[in-house]
Amino acid sequence: MLRGSALTTIGFGTQSVLRLGSSLLLTRLLAPEVFGLLSLAMVVLAGLTLLSDIGTRDAVIRSKRGEDEAFLQTAWTIQVLRGCAIGLVACIVAWPAAWAYDQPDLFPLICVLSLTVVIKGFKSISVVTMNRKLILGRIITIEIAVQVVTIGITVFAAWMLRSVWALAIGQISGVLLHLVLSYTVFPRFPHRFRLERETVSEILVFGRWILLATLFGYFGGRGIGAIQGFLLPIEVIGFLGIASKLAWTPGMLVNQVLSKAAYPGISEVARQRPENLRGVLRRVRKLLFVGTVPLFCLLSFMAQPIVDFLYDPRYAMAGTFMSLLALNTGISVLSMPYQSVMLAVGESRAHAFVMGVSAALRIIGVFVGFYLGGVIGILAAVGVATVLVHFISLNFALRRGYAGLRLDSIALALLIAMYLYVLQTISL
Repeated sequence: MLRGSALTTIGFGTQSVLRLGSSLLLTRLLAPEVFGLLSLAMVVLAGLTLLSDIGTRDAVIRSKRGEDEAFLQTAWTIQVLRGCAIGLVACIVAWPAAWAYDQPDLFPLICVLSLTVVIKGFKSISVVTMNRKLILGRIITIEIAVQVVTIGITVFAAWMLRSVWALAIGQISGVLLHLVLSYTVFPRFPHRFRLERETVSEILVFGRWILLATLFGYFGGRGIGAIQGFLLPIEVIGFLGIASKLAWTPGMLVNQVLSKAAYPGISEVARQRPENLRGVLRRVRKLLFVGTVPLFCLLSFMAQPIVDFLYDPRYAMAGTFMSLLALNTGISVLSMPYQSVMLAVGESRAHAFVMGVSAALRIIGVFVGFYLGGVIGILAAVGVATVLVHFISLNFALRRGYAGLRLDSIALALLIAMYLYVLQTISL
């Protein structure tokens, strides 16, 4: 797990530098409205993707049959069928979405971007099996190579077209390259369409709660972006998108470390040595909290100088948003290890419950916050909701003996203190 975490961190750092360079170039070639339009399109696609997530990857990683040929062929078949279904539904909902947001260009953009979901569905199942075994070096190398090519194509297309279609071309090129490499670079596997009844049953029984949790996760995450699209101007949506990318960068790192390294490791411990689970989770939490909480506080404090240095004056408002979004992300990170252990021990129902409460609180926070303080009120209210969700996740872990109060109390106190400071420096 530690080796996998180190590789993931190195890979993520490289990818973050590439993303930042790409963002700096693209914001100088494209207007803020372009990023707002792309954000709305991705909200729709992400919603369809998440709303159909039955946890195929998680099932392969945690299942005792996770290396059986029939199991993997069935999992791959489900993955392909899901990708094709999402692409079809995306094309159906594209026009209503464009009409609802009063953005005519959204209709063709969603239809074209839906191809990315279909292509991803055909990706080799070997990527998941290597993740299960914590063989991450090749996975990360391929991801970086794909990102370099994607950025090059996107920047060139933006220079030529100066429109949102440059971003669409880059997205499609990237997933096509990743598809090809998944079959040529990763270990060969006899892919063929197959639906073994026993495997389908195992995946669906485990995945029904994953599906519900993902549904709630969408409404509490990307779904908030969809709601904001009705409440806020399109250029503000673009500023929020840029601020979110910067503020969520450490959160993305934590999510990748937990997903690629910690979750497979915790799942193996849960299968083979459950008596060691508490100790393993304690070490994961300690490394996580010590490594990220100070970083989120610093990122919040330096948000405006970072945005002013990286972007031209048109994007200055993103700095204010970033200062709060960084702390919201920091609070949400505190709960991530508990979500991983819920899935590792097979308690997907408890995971779904926590995600459902999270979605409800965050959506309520959006409307209450907007009524009280506009966009800043939204961000602050979502932060309060995230604190409440952390208490619920912590209660789950305490009742099962997976956690203690000391680490969480210190981390949460630091983040809340920084939150109060930031709120005093900005105008509601």
